[in-house]
Amino acid sequence: MKNLCLKMLMSTLLIFAAAPLIATVLEELTLEQLVADSKLIFEGKVLDVVVNTQDELVYSTVLFEVAKVHKGDGLVSDQVELRFLGGSDTSLIVEVEGQYVPAVGEHGLYFVTDPDNYQVNPLTGWGQGYFPVFTGEDGNAYLDLRNHPHYAFLDQGENPLMKKMQGMNFSKDAISAKFPKSEQFPLDDFLAAVQSLLEE
Repeated sequence: MKNLCLKMLMSTLLIFAAAPLIATVLEELTLEQLVADSKLIFEGKVLDVVVNTQDELVYSTVLFEVAKVHKGDGLVSDQVELRFLGGSDTSLIVEVEGQYVPAVGEHGLYFVTDPDNYQVNPLTGWGQGYFPVFTGEDGNAYLDLRNHPHYAFLDQGENPLMKKMQGMNFSKDAISAKFPKSEQFPLDDFLAAVQSLLEE
């Protein structure tokens, strides 16, 4: 009976809590929106994920090692924890449709709505707030933009990131020549675009 009541409670909770969030997830955020809606932007690596139960709900708390903060202040150490609703804790499992929880070992650039305010998913735009970072064959750091197809440079300059790069004296031809793959974009150039938005 308890399990049935818990399932009904979770269904009700997710209907009310997730309905507006699903609309947010489906809305593709521009770079401007992503930067403006984030109180914290940092590059880091996932050190640990701890799953626990609180008030009959399961949460996954992700511990990040922060390499560099690009927006936000108040971090008193080089680590930050973010809590996500959902996970598997012994016999209790809570699944949230469309939920993305970073895994141990992931290295990325993270956009966080508000690290001090618990939400179903603390990343801005859910999965849109995560950009994987990897080291290319040339030894430089790149973003993997495969989960951000609307940031690709294939739309004749209508993309906000393309416009920012052109504003920094990169022509479209130069960008196409330097960045032939939209899924491999130089981290430094992306951060320069973010910084230009922060300075506006």
